[in-house]
Amino acid sequence: MIVLLAFALFATAPVCALEKSSDYYTTQNETKVKMEFSVTFDETRDTIRIYYPQINTGEKLYEYIEEIDIQRKFVDCVEMFFTGFESNLLYRDLDLVEQNL
Repeated sequence: MIVLLAFALFATAPVCALEKSSDYYTTQNETKVKMEFSVTFDETRDTIRIYYPQINTGEKLYEYIEEIDIQRKFVDCVEMFFTGFESNLLYRDLDLVEQNL
C-alpha cells in the first residue's frame, strides 16, 4: 500500500511541474505583442508617405489608417502598429500593387 501511494505521488509530481502559472502566460502574451507590434506612429507615418505622398496631414493619415484597417495596439501606453503592416499595404490597396508592377 505504501509503495502504491509513493508511486502515485511521484507519478503526479512531473505533471504538476509542467503546469504553467497564469503569470507565465501573461508574460508570454505581453512579449508576443511587443514583438508583433513594434512599429511606432512616426515610422508608420513615414512608410505610408513613401507610398502615398498625398497623405500629408495627421488627419488624412488617421483616416487612411482607419480605412485600410492597419492593426495597432497600445503597448506600454504607446500606440504601436503591426510589424508587417508595410507588406500588407500591397494586399489591401490594388492601386498600390499596380504602381509597383
